[in-house]
Parts: sequence; C-alpha cells; structure tokens
Amino acid sequence: MRILAPSWLSGLGVLAGCVHGAVPSASVWRDHVAPANGVAFRAPSAYKSRNAFGCWTRDIDHWLEAGWRDFCVDTLDAGASYSFTNAYTQKCSADCVTFEDLSVDTTLVEGHRAVVERARATGGINGMNRERQILVRIEMSDGTIVVLHGSTGDDVGYTELLAIAVTMRPLRDPQAHITSPPT
Repeated sequence: MRILAPSWLSGLGVLAGCVHGAVPSASVWRDHVAPANGVAFRAPSAYKSRNAFGCWTRDIDHWLEAGWRDFCVDTLDAGASYSFTNAYTQKCSADCVTFEDLSVDTTLVEGHRAVVERARATGGINGMNRERQILVRIEMSDGTIVVLHGSTGDDVGYTELLAIAVTMRPLRDPQAHITSPPT
C-alpha cells in the first residue's frame, strides 16, 4: 500500500476542510442519513435515495454514462473485512466479479485511517463490463468502519464519491435522527 497520492486529493481540498474543483460546490450539498444503518453523510443535492438500505444515485437515466454515479453506505464491526482485493484471494463459484486496474491507497481523514480502493469491475449477476468502482473504508475511534461502495460513469466520479465518503459518520442512535427521504 502507498500513501494517498497528492494528485488524488488535488481539486478536493479535503485536507483543508472544503470541497471544490470538479466536485459540486459545498453550498449545494445536503445532509443525509441512511435509515438501515445510521450512516450520516453529505452529498450534492442531485443525489436521490435509491432504496431504504443506504444507496443513493444521480443521473439514473444515464446509467454508466459520464455524470452517472451510484453508491451505498454501510458500517462494519471492528475487525470485519470487505475489500476488492478479496476477489484475488477467494475462490468463487458463481456470479463472480473480477477487478482490473486495482489501486489501493491509504490516508487520514480527520485523524481516522482510511483505505481507498479503485478498480474496474467485470462480471457479477448484473454483467458488469469494466465498470469504474470505488470502495472507501474509514475506521472510527470505536473501531466501527464506515464504508462507501460506489460506481461511476467517468473518472471524475471517483473524486466526487471520495468527497462524499470523507463526510461519513456513524450515528450512535440512528433511529432518533431518521426523517423521510427527500423526494
């Protein structure tokens, strides 16, 4: 693994606490909470809830085209593992997904260790063909890991999905903060 390259963060301003560049202005971002798992995050207002399990999408009518994005947020218990690199080490018998052009980077987000994987995914039950995917795992102080697993129709989407990922936080009492998803 290597330290997250400065070129990956350029245009994000994540280290300075702001978002700019290819990512929508922070003024058009909204707060969201995934009802199923209590992960709170911020995303550009163009994103709409796709289901009750913590998945969000933008430009759904242009699936896999430039500008299309889709992601899900979740939490993992301390010590749990979820990684694109597991595809290389685990034997698969059905609906297998293979990953090409895999890169794994690490960084700190507000003092928390983060692992960022980017790859091109092929296969699976939906027949992906070199779909751009990103997986971001951020370990919180209590050991909980917040996860964003996303897909994008263009390389700029990696930056936007990473910008969303760095805003993720688990809520201690998710039911106390749930409101109806925006329409």
